[in-house]
Amino acid sequence: MTADEVGKLIASFRQAAFLAQKSGFDGVEIHGANHYAVHQLFSPRANHRVDNWGGTLSKRMNFPLAVAQAVRDALGPKLIAGFRVTPFESEPDGYTLEDAKLLCNELAKLGLDYISVSLDDYRMSRPTGETRVYDGPVERTYIPGESPITEFARVIAGRSAIMASGGIKTCADAEGAIKAGADLVAVGRAVVVDL
Repeated sequence: MTADEVGKLIASFRQAAFLAQKSGFDGVEIHGANHYAVHQLFSPRANHRVDNWGGTLSKRMNFPLAVAQAVRDALGPKLIAGFRVTPFESEPDGYTLEDAKLLCNELAKLGLDYISVSLDDYRMSRPTGETRVYDGPVERTYIPGESPITEFARVIAGRSAIMASGGIKTCADAEGAIKAGADLVAVGRAVVVDL
């Protein structure tokens, strides 16, 4: 993408949030996880840019922060604005939990209502792995010592709610995620029934 195209993409997020608000939605969650565009521009594995949108950690944060600000502005203060984040990339040369904590600290300053921590299973602190190969074979090399939910809750310190996802199928699972530091839980697969 050219720098102009990056700007147009941010404007598209703003317009989508405006349309959601106009259509009567209660809020919008920005999908900044699972290797989609927002995640890719934050990732040193995928983003090899050397302009304002890539290179250093602070420049790689520019896109997710610009998108979050655009969505927050379009929704206004009364509607819900959330951001879904992959807490780290376990692949070589991926971003770390420390990098994501810095991003989430900045996101919390934007008045987001919640930050959703995207994990395959919140107990195992394991995010969805990357299947694309950017610079070599995909292997998992990083696993944090403490739950990303706990880490984010500590950094965000109540400025935004923390939402946990992944492996939550029962009340006990939800209680476990809350005990880890979540304020909210998301249930996906467990409520989808194949008729």
